[in-house]
Amino acid sequence: MCVMEMNNTLYELLKEVFEIDDDNRAKSIASKQDSDYFEKKFKRLEGIIGGDAAYDIVSNGKFADYRNAHLNEYLALASEVSDIIKERMFEPSLKQDWFYSIFYSIESLTDFMVNPDYGNRKKEILDPKLKQYLLFNPSSEQSKGYLNDLITNGSIRVGNHEHWSTNGATGTRENNILKKIGYELNLAFNSMNYEKPGIQINFGQNTITIDEKDHKNLRSLRDRAYNG
Repeated sequence: MCVMEMNNTLYELLKEVFEIDDDNRAKSIASKQDSDYFEKKFKRLEGIIGGDAAYDIVSNGKFADYRNAHLNEYLALASEVSDIIKERMFEPSLKQDWFYSIFYSIESLTDFMVNPDYGNRKKEILDPKLKQYLLFNPSSEQSKGYLNDLITNGSIRVGNHEHWSTNGATGTRENNILKKIGYELNLAFNSMNYEKPGIQINFGQNTITIDEKDHKNLRSLRDRAYNG
């Protein structure tokens, strides 16, 4: 696949949702693939290693750059390494962020395959850092409003020109707000070993909705983030 012009939708996704700071890198990625291709390969990565790790790897590793043969090579290695970790390590191994860097690139995965002796590198499982997610940031009144709407009404509607950040003036915009909320909900629920939330995004109506069964867990996450 070769996209000659930069795909603005993917560029905004990389910058606003995955928070890739290197602007030139984000533009380079968005000029070589479209958002549909990227989101399909991201879902494949999530299926192998889970949401927390996948989100981190897109932000900090080389996965977002891979296409075609390199992507297939990466995914095959990632699947094999994931199986090794699950088999040899104490559980829940893939929920610990000290494993994430293993999946940053084809090279790091290959290095692991050469010497996968990580069984003695047990580290303390830290309490999930929920405040790292903008949705659970207690200093953002906008985020507080989103959480309250999700817990109380089960849905959020964003405006056509709405922005989301700690100051409400710049940052994630419009439909990308819905995508970012969805990503962060999945990550937060996963970090606490909760069942994956039922999320529905309707871009035509600018809404995101969660299942009623998830309201209690979301309230618990909010309390933990605000009082932790």
